[in-house]
Amino acid sequence: MAKATCAAISHVGKVARCLTGSNLRSRPRLCGPCGVPRFLFMDFPLGNPVGRPDDPQMQTECLGMAFDLFESASLPRTTVQTPFVWGRDQGWRDRYMRVDDSNREALARLGEQRREAQALSKRDGRARSV
Repeated sequence: MAKATCAAISHVGKVARCLTGSNLRSRPRLCGPCGVPRFLFMDFPLGNPVGRPDDPQMQTECLGMAFDLFESASLPRTTVQTPFVWGRDQGWRDRYMRVDDSNREALARLGEQRREAQALSKRDGRARSV
């Protein structure tokens, strides 16, 4: 199962959550059987749970929709889909996380660069702690 990216909004004193999520089209199908109380679905690539990067207006609207859903959902497993789209080119779904002969070497180089940067950060005491 793909890693879910979610931002949870909890209400003090109540056992209730509202999730905003970004993933491929299957996310509502995957979250439904899990019994997610309320789910605001955004058909965006993983890692973008509240909108496009550097788009504070969209992010504010998405969080507003999540809060509205939190207040208005009267049944468990309520799912609402946002009206937003990632961009004009909806082909991102076909390219998302694809590894094939056309990009394998470039991805390997990027991975090696990332590992080198992480090692330098760790050596310099800037490593993230989990």
